Amino acid sequence: MTRNKKLSLGEYWSVDKLLCSDIFGEIMPRDRYFKLLSMLHFSQDIRSTNDKLYKIRNVVDMLRKNFNQSFYPYQELCIDESLLLYKGRLSFKQYIPSKRSTFGIKSFILYDCRTGFVQDLIVYAGSSTMINSQNKEIGKSGAIVEALMAPYLGKRYTVFLDN
Repeated sequence: MTRNKKLSLGEYWSVDKLLCSDIFGEIMPRDRYFKLLSMLHFSQDIRSTNDKLYKIRNVVDMLRKNFNQSFYPYQELCIDESLLLYKGRLSFKQYIPSKRSTFGIKSFILYDCRTGFVQDLIVYAGSSTMINSQNKEIGKSGAIVEALMAPYLGKRYTVFLDN
């Protein structure tokens, strides 16, 4: 929606020839979008934690669990970094000039090479990124790979990485 500006949210589902954008109606019905929008609100103000994703941690954990349980991957997996476009204020927003969207939220995604189905993800929040690793010698990058591959280690999977 940020690339295709309209004056109101309802105009994205308009059938008027001048305002028509078919893609929004194909992805999701208007009434369902507004119902989800009215129910989705992140306002859990628990400040005693070091986790910068504390407001959406439950949603991220639920997504990770469902991604992992919905599909059993083939033998080849890939880990790639992704940058979700975000231009607002955020303490862990990343600037990566080589990416198409230079500012955004960095995440590491494990997906199946054959289908492209996401198996797991880690949202990178700087030093507060929650990664459980016993091996301190491998560094942050190695800990991320280890955390994403934990369920598949020793099961004859091939993992592909860049850099």
